Amino acid sequence: MGRIAEQDPGIDRALDAMQVERARAGGIVVEGRLSGWLIDGDLRIWLRAPLAVRAARVAARDGTDLESARRDALAREEGEHRRYRQAYGLDLSDLRRYHMIVDTSMWGPDEIVAALLVLARCLRGGAAPSAGGTVARGRSL
Repeated sequence: MGRIAEQDPGIDRALDAMQVERARAGGIVVEGRLSGWLIDGDLRIWLRAPLAVRAARVAARDGTDLESARRDALAREEGEHRRYRQAYGLDLSDLRRYHMIVDTSMWGPDEIVAALLVLARCLRGGAAPSAGGTVARGRSL
């Protein structure tokens, strides 16, 4: 899909506009590489992992070899950086907008979700994000 979106910038713009519109209603978790920039969420979290970890995860998920997964991940990342810089003037490597950056290589999905829920509840004084609240989450696989 990324290769197609590189040829047609309207794809990214349409998907991003739908995400922003839905987030305005609040009470949701929004996930995407641009979420933290496009949505002024109550809690903006960037999930990241080293390339070797991401490649291993993709290779296991897709049943492909590690080197192909690594090459594909790098190509995808480079394409996204290029597209988002052209479309929005954003530098995806500049994570200053995020409240928190979590290295996902250290824990499994269940542990990460549990920890992030604790943070979201702390943000609201012990309660989950309000009906009007939004959590924006970016990621690198």
